[in-house]
Amino acid sequence: MRTIAAIAAFWIAASGIADAQASSAAFKDTPVARLNAEDLSLMKAKVLQALVSAPGSPESQWTNAATKASGRVTPLDRHVWKEMQCRHVRIANTWSGQTAEGVYRFCEQAAGRWKLTGLASSRP
Repeated sequence: MRTIAAIAAFWIAASGIADAQASSAAFKDTPVARLNAEDLSLMKAKVLQALVSAPGSPESQWTNAATKASGRVTPLDRHVWKEMQCRHVRIANTWSGQTAEGVYRFCEQAAGRWKLTGLASSRP
């Protein structure tokens, strides 16, 4: 799914906390590729909020009135993967009527530092 490349590229560009590599060609037709820096900052804040939220926390939404971009972030299960504390998060972004969504695994590297480790193999 090209959305994982887009999220990985976002995480690299917007937060500096992921070390995954992604090619812009892999996600050029996805909503994330169209988001500007302000959009990405709004999305990042909601993703970070989801990562530290309590189990069962509700979905949160972001919208940039200036660009009409928007998204939804839903915290899902916490789990251990490869001996790391991880969390699945459902992320959906919309830009100009186009929506893309996926469930991603983020793992905590150190207190408060999260790394995108990939697309979840199943959608809870």
